[in-house]
Amino acid sequence: MMKRTRFLFVLLALTAILGWVVVDSNRLFADKYYVRVPNADTVTREGTDYVYTAIGYGDGNKKRSFTFNSDERLAPGDVLKLYVKDETDVTALERIEERDVPIEIELEPAEAAAP
Repeated sequence: MMKRTRFLFVLLALTAILGWVVVDSNRLFADKYYVRVPNADTVTREGTDYVYTAIGYGDGNKKRSFTFNSDERLAPGDVLKLYVKDETDVTALERIEERDVPIEIELEPAEAAAP
């Protein structure tokens, strides 16, 4: 009985550690919004980061303006998935293909993506 309890405890601890390492807490329980990177005129630079302001669309085509940073310059027209917590705090982003945007969300064309 003691060996079984010890085995279950070690298994639970390993599962917790593996989950902590693998799961990205910036994306966990975050709302997802989709944006098209606006034209180059709307980009500013703060230190080594590029700062973008763009319109994002979430569930139910909910529209919201976001300001987010990237350590690399994004090409105008690129499509991004933003992970958002606390309504406007962009915690993570990833570049995706336009075909990966849910069909019910209609992004603005690249030239109209500036807020």
